[in-house]
Amino acid sequence: VINRAIVTPDKHFPLHDEKAINVVCQAIEIIKPDIYIDLGDTGEWEQFSAHYWKDREKPPLEILIPMLNREKIIAANTGIVGGKNFMFFKNYSKIIFEILETNREKLHLINKSLLSITLEQLIMVLLSEIDGYEISCLLNPNYGNYYDLTTFHLVSKKTSYIHAIGSNNKKSIAILFHLENRLRIEFPDYYFYFISNVQKINSACSI
Repeated sequence: VINRAIVTPDKHFPLHDEKAINVVCQAIEIIKPDIYIDLGDTGEWEQFSAHYWKDREKPPLEILIPMLNREKIIAANTGIVGGKNFMFFKNYSKIIFEILETNREKLHLINKSLLSITLEQLIMVLLSEIDGYEISCLLNPNYGNYYDLTTFHLVSKKTSYIHAIGSNNKKSIAILFHLENRLRIEFPDYYFYFISNVQKINSACSI
């Protein structure tokens, strides 16, 4: 025998067969395998199933993750942030940069989309719980077509909330164009402040 392996198929936590799982755990302790292979469907997680979203548009991953536990918010897509608790955001930023710096040499091995979800959504919620701050959701997790939120051209006429949700929308030239125009129309001071800083950064990089 060169190597021993244990392979397990669907378990569907938390709807798993507890007796069967106990037998698998005992087998692992006795056999002491060199390799463990999980064939998938570890959790029930029906929201991630193609069948669940049949005939409906499936929202991006950053929306699906908070739906894993409807009783409690475990992650939140940050669309609106208000208040004057600057210390909270300083602490949050410090934690994020420490994580990135500690894992700098391994970042190329990590799925960037999942990393950004973890850093922005999961850690912010956990830090809020530690500091005793309550997080509320503007939209119901079953909102439906989240791409409706990118209708920047309908602002003030048919919608009052817009958000470039998902990595694809953040790369969309059309959406970025609408976002730039909306910022310039409603918040000109911030717009020109931002443009000025970008120009300074570009000048410094070109030296």
